Amino acid sequence: MSRARESVAGAFRAVVRMLGSALSSIPAFLWVAFGVVVVLAGGVTVSGGLRVAESTPTDVALGTEIDLSEYSLTVHDAEFTNAVEEQYLEADAGDALVVVTMTMTNTTDRPIGITTTTDRISTGFVNVRNPLLTLPGIEPTNSVRAWRDDGSAGPVILQPGIPSTVRLAWPVPEDAAHSGSVYLDVYDAKVTTGQILLSADQVFWRRGELAARVDLDGNS
Repeated sequence: MSRARESVAGAFRAVVRMLGSALSSIPAFLWVAFGVVVVLAGGVTVSGGLRVAESTPTDVALGTEIDLSEYSLTVHDAEFTNAVEEQYLEADAGDALVVVTMTMTNTTDRPIGITTTTDRISTGFVNVRNPLLTLPGIEPTNSVRAWRDDGSAGPVILQPGIPSTVRLAWPVPEDAAHSGSVYLDVYDAKVTTGQILLSADQVFWRRGELAARVDLDGNS
């Protein structure tokens, strides 16, 4: 038993000597450089420098156009209600609807949908994990609905270059809708394509920079 311990101890001492020899052969200036890097990295981490920088949105008043890379948007007004009769839309018990009227223009050369995939383009305006249009600090309790303000039926499709007035309804907790100012955050879109053979021509709009924040109470 003692021989086994001596053998293990001897092997350990040999490894330590090898490591010591290897480390001692590293030039001193490399140790100094390594120390500087460690100190700088620690300082940057403490100050938050390694975290993703969050953009500061521009406060935009109702009626002001927000011009982005793939689309433009003008918020006209917002309504806080429990039902939209013409759409047969009603909030669940304990919820309210934040209904926003806006003019949207598709500035690309292909049709796009608000809540649907059109021409193999998924825009991600709403009803995705990171939507381009969101009410900051308020989590929808159900899917966001969209329809044209002129009452025409069917999914909202934005044709290239043609402004369309649409309404979007966010179902939210009632206390959140009435507890203070409600804002709409508007994000720019980053366009990506599919990564596999069968979906290589599928286009996705991902959330880009937070471009604007609109006070839906009209206090901007």
